[in-house]
Amino acid sequence: MWPLVGVLVMMTSLLASFAHAQQPPLIDRKDFFGEIQISGAQISPDGKWLSFIQPYKGVRNIWIKKADEPFSAARPISADAQRPIRTYFWSRDSRFVLYAQDHAGDENFNIYAINPGAARDPATGLPPTRALTDMRKVRAEIYAVPKTKPDILYIGLNDRDPRYHDLYELRISTGVRTLIRRNTDQIAGWDFDNAGELRLAERTTAAGDTEILRMDGDGFTPIYSCSVLEECGVEGFDAANAHAYLLTNKGGLNLIELESLDPKTGAVAKIESDPENRVDLGGVETSEVDYRILFTSYEDARERRYFRDAAFGRQYAWLQSQLPGMDVDLGSRTADETLWIVAAHSDVEPGAVYLWNRPAGTLQLQYRLREELPRDALSSRQPVSFTSSDGLTIPGYLTLPKGLPAKDLPLIVLPHGGPWARDSYGYDPFAQFFANRGYAVLQPNFRGSTGYGKAFLNAGDGQWGRKMQDDLTWGVRALAAKGIVDPKRVGIFGGSYGGYATLAGVAFTPHVYAAAVAYVAPSNLITL
Repeated sequence: MWPLVGVLVMMTSLLASFAHAQQPPLIDRKDFFGEIQISGAQISPDGKWLSFIQPYKGVRNIWIKKADEPFSAARPISADAQRPIRTYFWSRDSRFVLYAQDHAGDENFNIYAINPGAARDPATGLPPTRALTDMRKVRAEIYAVPKTKPDILYIGLNDRDPRYHDLYELRISTGVRTLIRRNTDQIAGWDFDNAGELRLAERTTAAGDTEILRMDGDGFTPIYSCSVLEECGVEGFDAANAHAYLLTNKGGLNLIELESLDPKTGAVAKIESDPENRVDLGGVETSEVDYRILFTSYEDARERRYFRDAAFGRQYAWLQSQLPGMDVDLGSRTADETLWIVAAHSDVEPGAVYLWNRPAGTLQLQYRLREELPRDALSSRQPVSFTSSDGLTIPGYLTLPKGLPAKDLPLIVLPHGGPWARDSYGYDPFAQFFANRGYAVLQPNFRGSTGYGKAFLNAGDGQWGRKMQDDLTWGVRALAAKGIVDPKRVGIFGGSYGGYATLAGVAFTPHVYAAAVAYVAPSNLITL
C-alpha cells in the first residue's frame, strides 16, 4: 500500500500530463449498473459442458453449451419467470445442475435439480426441473457436496424448528432424504472430511462464543472455542484426512492465521500467518484431487498469494504472465483439475473470464463482463493511507477522474457497508461512475473493517458516529491539505452502514459535507 504522501508526490509529478490529457466522454449509467448479460461460468466436472447465467425471457436463468461450442450454440435449461437465479453448481458426476431459489422473495430457499441430458419438453424446449426440497416456510442450507458420494448432498432443513437446521443426507437422483442428525444443540454448521464423513460441528453459545465440536456417535465433545471478540472456524481437512485446517486469531493473536487442529485431542499447531505481518489470512486453496494446499492468500492493498505447491505456483505464474496487471481468481474446475475457469480483473477491468487448460498451458477467452464499458475511459483506483484523529492509520482507495488535474477536485466519500466488511482493490462501479463525472472518490477502510486484524476490527466497538466517523473526516482533511480536493465541494454517499455513516456525516460534521445521499441506511441504533 502506498502512503498518501507517496501518492501525492506521484500525482504532483503527473499534473502537467494530466492537464493536457483529454477527459473521457460521459458514460451512460446503464453501462455501469445495467444487468450483466453473461456471468457465473462453470465447467462441468467431466469437462464436457460449460454453463453460465444469462437472461431468458427477461429473467436470469442457467444456460449450457458444449465446452468447445460458441456461446451462440448455448441453450437455457431453467426458466424461472419470477426470480433471477444467482448461483448454481454441478453435481460431482456431471449429471445434474443444482441451485437454490426462494419463492417471491420470502428468503425460504428450496433446492432444485436439472438433468441437462434429459429429454426436453416439446412445449418449452427445456429439460424438467425437480424440486428436491419442495417446502414452504422452510429454508434449506447446503453443507457439503462430497466428491466420494456424487449422488449425495448434505443439507440442513429447519422444518422441525425454524431456529435450527437438522442435518439430512439428500440423494440427488431420487430426492430421498435421510435424517442424519437432529439439531437439538444449536449447531450452526457441520464439517465433513475429505471422505464425505461428518467429523466436526460449530455452534455459537449463549454468550456469543464459538465452539468447535467433535462428533462422537450420537453425541459430541467440545475441542476448541474462541470468544465473541475472536474468530475461529474450520476450513477443510489436510491431505491425510487426519487434521482439520483452522483459521483463528484466538488469545494473543492479532491476525487470523492458519493452524492444524487435531480432532482427537483438540491440540493445535501453527501452519502459517501473514509473512508481512499486516493482514488476516484471507483464504486457503486446496486441491480436490489430493487435498494438498495449493496456496494461501492475504488481502492487503492487493491480494498476495503464497504457493505451497511449487508446480502449481509455476503454472499460475505463467497464467499471471498472460494477464499482466490483473488479479486472477480461480473458479470452477474439472474433477481432474486440468481445466479451470479463471477470471481476470483490475480497477479498470470488471472481469474477463477464461478457460485455462493447465497441463497444455493454453488460455481461451470466454466472455467479458460489461463488454460495453470502454476500458480506456475508466479511472485508476489506487491504494492510499492516512492518519486519523487518534493517530490510527486508515487504509483505503482513491479514484481520481481521468483527464483532469489532481487539484481542487470535488470529492465523494464512499464508506462501505457492514461495517464488518472492507473495500478491496478492483473495479468498483460507483467509484468509476463518479470519477467519469469529474469527482475524486475516497473509500476508506475505517476502523471496524475486517481483514486488518483483531485490534483494528475491535477498535470500532462503540465508535459508530464517533472515531469511525473521524476516520472519514480525517481522510477528507488529508486530501484537502494537499490541494487535491476542494473542501467546499465534498459529498458523501453510502448504503447500509455506509448509509448510517452518510447520515452521521451530515448530522455530526455538517461543515464537512455539502451533499449527502444515503440508501438502505439505519438511522436509529436502538431499533436496528
